[in-house]
Amino acid sequence: MTNLLITELPAHARIVIVGGGMAGLELAAELERRGQTGVLVLEAGPAADPRHVSYAYDPEKAAEVSSQPESDEYFRRSWTSDSPPFYDRNSGLRARLGGRSLYWFGLVLPLEPWALAGSAWPASIVADLTESWRGGRSLYDRLSDDLGVPLRGYIDPADAGPETITLGGHVFGPAPRAYRGTDDRWCAYSPLDHWRDPQTGESVGARGGVEVACDTEVESVVVGGGRATGVRVRRADTGEIHDITADAVVLCAGTVDSGRLAIDAIQQAEPTAPAHLFGLSDHLAQGFAVEVEPGAAPDSPLRLGSFTAVGDGSARSNFFLEVEPTEDGRWRVTVTTLGEQEPGANGLIRVPGEAGDQWRVRAEIGPRDRDVLRAQQEELERIWEAVRHLYDLKPHRLEFAEYGAASPSSDVPPGTPYTGKGTLGTLQHEGCLVRIGDTLDSDQQFVAVANLYAAGPTTFPRMGAANPTLTTLALSRRLGAHLADRPGSADR
Repeated sequence: MTNLLITELPAHARIVIVGGGMAGLELAAELERRGQTGVLVLEAGPAADPRHVSYAYDPEKAAEVSSQPESDEYFRRSWTSDSPPFYDRNSGLRARLGGRSLYWFGLVLPLEPWALAGSAWPASIVADLTESWRGGRSLYDRLSDDLGVPLRGYIDPADAGPETITLGGHVFGPAPRAYRGTDDRWCAYSPLDHWRDPQTGESVGARGGVEVACDTEVESVVVGGGRATGVRVRRADTGEIHDITADAVVLCAGTVDSGRLAIDAIQQAEPTAPAHLFGLSDHLAQGFAVEVEPGAAPDSPLRLGSFTAVGDGSARSNFFLEVEPTEDGRWRVTVTTLGEQEPGANGLIRVPGEAGDQWRVRAEIGPRDRDVLRAQQEELERIWEAVRHLYDLKPHRLEFAEYGAASPSSDVPPGTPYTGKGTLGTLQHEGCLVRIGDTLDSDQQFVAVANLYAAGPTTFPRMGAANPTLTTLALSRRLGAHLADRPGSADR
């Protein structure tokens, strides 16, 4: 990776990308693939081990830093929650080069047809994602080929095959994951694969179009005459402030951090603009787990592994099945669901104070979100009943705590299910704060600030139920092609 990294900051870059995570690095890789030069990625965290944590660490350490972000030395949060436990404690960023691409499970799912329908997503973007992009195959299809993972959508129970598992009316297929390795040591796709070997971390050769400056915090976007003209940064080692001019700036610093930079930039262009953005969304998660005796149901369709069932839209949710062995020879069956939270009054607000600007996040579960949670619980009950009958377990109604509250104890005997719920801001799926079709145009450029763009889930008009990674990668590639076509683009 050393051939990417620089220590001396340039005075000018053609394109400045704020954030060296999934969205920012995929954008940089696309620009380099298209022969662009003068691309500068600014990452607030260090250039640490560039490998996925499940390859770089032993399994116990990898599980700890993945599931308990506050235990990770690279975890940080730049805001205060007005709605704890939402966006509190384990809610934050992985401030290191590679960001969340070094922690994710590798699950590759496109946005569901029901989420792309209607007027939220511009028709031109929907067509690029699902039909055809630039006269060729769709972005989803191209990424499916590049990642080596088939696209998986809803499977009608009538079409269930031998590789699927049907429970409670849901058809689960093998989880589509972009990863390589073994159960103990594996690595999911990262845009860093463009520049380094994912298993050794060694450089595979940079093409010279992209430079990366780590330990460099972007303090603000510099705006003049209604246009982004560069960024102001602070070096972590010295505290020195530098101004870097740019022809275009792209915010890829994570949903909330991109949001605070956006608010400041918009207010520079329009001093009367409000000091807030609304619409912040996350996925709604809940589920249950139960331990069973694998030999108790010889005809059970369950088998060890990870499986996914894409919902038909009735619950605005997808479902996930994990079957894993326990130390005492049983199987732990875990069923979880991720559903769409509606963009609403959730948001990010700047509150001036004596110590400077305080950035506060406000979040809530709205009426339509409660509808999703109830629908999820009904589906989970059906799946639990199917598992119960397979293994002749005693009847037990699933009991769910209020969303965000502590879950019931998991210290229960085998054959008894226990439930759990997520907390907004902890799934690392937050988005919808700087939305296409509202704050951004269909090219992901800010309506209020020319030459300022954004990428990542923060740009989604609505979240859908799918893990946002595939759509994040697709939109970063789409934006990279657009920026490469801008007048004055430099071809190597």
